[in-house]
Amino acid sequence: LAQNQKKNESNLPNFKKKLGNLEFVHITKTAGSAIERAAAKVGVHWGVCHLETRVQMGPGCERPDWEFRKKTGRLRTKRELIRQGIGEIELWHTPPSFFYQNPYQGSDTFTVVRNPYERMISEFYCPYFGLNSDFSSLTNSALQDERNGFFRINEKGNVSQQLLNQSTVALAMLNTTTKGKRKVPETPKVLNDWILKKIEQRSKQRMPFRVVFMTAHMLPQHHYVFDENGNHTIDHVLKYEMLHQHFPILMGVYDQPILLPTNQKEFINGGEDRRNRLNMEDLSPEAIGAINTFFREDFLKLGYDMISSQT
Repeated sequence: LAQNQKKNESNLPNFKKKLGNLEFVHITKTAGSAIERAAAKVGVHWGVCHLETRVQMGPGCERPDWEFRKKTGRLRTKRELIRQGIGEIELWHTPPSFFYQNPYQGSDTFTVVRNPYERMISEFYCPYFGLNSDFSSLTNSALQDERNGFFRINEKGNVSQQLLNQSTVALAMLNTTTKGKRKVPETPKVLNDWILKKIEQRSKQRMPFRVVFMTAHMLPQHHYVFDENGNHTIDHVLKYEMLHQHFPILMGVYDQPILLPTNQKEFINGGEDRRNRLNMEDLSPEAIGAINTFFREDFLKLGYDMISSQT
């Protein structure tokens, strides 16, 4: 028992405060919304609460305190990254190195990363991006329009007015109710087909993470932790799999009274709490191979093991 206790203690992270103030960088499907809500409840502005009013989240989300034109110099992400295939996404989901001027400069930062297989399955259930979301069908339609030459980005890296108008319509549609909508059955075959389709779309697009509907879903996680030169851009990287153990330690270092919810339904978005939720055992060899290829750098740089795609 004593040996196990020493082993567990040796595995605890050694978080060290550097600059004092702590900021959160939100990667999709890594409990980011739960963290933002927990912070907002005690009056702390993190993530989306810097930028949008979401009163239901708590006092920390009642008054946005960042004006991004002053904070970053420009609203748009780096032009060279747009040319590489990374377009403008939600600002609270944007990796620090993608800005002309890092809005987190002068603060310590933390983020949460997740096993790429589990994160992809979580995207499948996501109410904003997943199989049964309006967003998913609208994105597919937009990608087809893009292949037909409907959308253009000019030489200055700006998005065409056509694309912005289309995004506005799509976002308005996302805010409408989906009550009564017939859902596609969430079976293993549907999951694997969805994964293969999404990865194919992202891989074959000339600009795989362009604006379209301004989303960071499926953006590989290593972009948040490292810049294009391999330099670390995040001070503290927590793993989703150990979040409930390590998050309180980090909050203790920064004297933050922020507590993660213990209720699973408050901890996640969408239907991931279902008893019949699909998991890694439901992934086909083809889906595993696609995930291995698309998220290769996440496995290599973030310390997750690949599963063999061989049958």
